[in-house]
Amino acid sequence: MIQTKIREDISEILSELLVTDRGPARFQPAYEQFAGQMTDPAQFSRRRNGSLDWTIMDAIVIQHVTKSDRINDYLRSLRRNQVAMSPIAEAASLIEIAASIYKESGEAASEVAKCGDEIDAITHANVLRELEEARDAVLMALDRIKRLPLASVPTVVRHDRTA
Repeated sequence: MIQTKIREDISEILSELLVTDRGPARFQPAYEQFAGQMTDPAQFSRRRNGSLDWTIMDAIVIQHVTKSDRINDYLRSLRRNQVAMSPIAEAASLIEIAASIYKESGEAASEVAKCGDEIDAITHANVLRELEEARDAVLMALDRIKRLPLASVPTVVRHDRTA
């Protein structure tokens, strides 16, 4: 039940963000940038009406384009309310971390691209700040991934063909 509620809440947030930002066509360039692929605007319609599930990439792109933290805020509230132990909330925290890596890395890359052979003090400070924020996002992901329980791997039987 909690998983269904979380899924519905995130779907509602994504649908609202999509509508308030001039529709699906606005997101196509971001999909190409982040996912390396184009998306069909009709998919957004199917996701909004519930006949197709939202993807992690949808959440990352919509949040990036709208510059909204609503999804991240919602996920943080889940953790504050102890819902974070559910598998959906755990996966959601990884979505939040992935979105942060995309955002911070993009900002860092943008600042680095502005640098030339010489750099003024303001640009230097901005580049360092953005690189540190990107590093922090990656370190948070490393910490989180290291704490994930490992699934058991089936034993593979090797056949000796020397006979």
